[in-house]
Amino acid sequence: MGTSGRLNHIGSDGSNPCDHAKRFGVEACSENVARTRGDPTETRIVYQKSFAHCMAMMNKAYNVIGVGVYYGKNPYPTYWAQLHHKADKVDSSCHPAPGEIPPAPLYTTRDPSTVVT
Repeated sequence: MGTSGRLNHIGSDGSNPCDHAKRFGVEACSENVARTRGDPTETRIVYQKSFAHCMAMMNKAYNVIGVGVYYGKNPYPTYWAQLHHKADKVDSSCHPAPGEIPPAPLYTTRDPSTVVT
């Protein structure tokens, strides 16, 4: 999306969200896409204000989410994609054990002062 400037669930090659996920070794068919100025909070609000996007994020049938981001050019330089999936077993190997110190914050934008913990 980011390199083509297209914002669509159907790829330029006719692929659908299920196909997109398979390219990355994931089985998922629910997808949210957005084009924003880059702020993760702004993007979440955009998704929440859209009934269909909000329903996909909050669907209790899904227990796994994957998020991708591409930083492009103005006026809407950032492309976001979410994939939603139901897994029988969720990999929690990167989660800290009870009592352990959580991992370092993740910087999610070009501005390191914006931190997701």
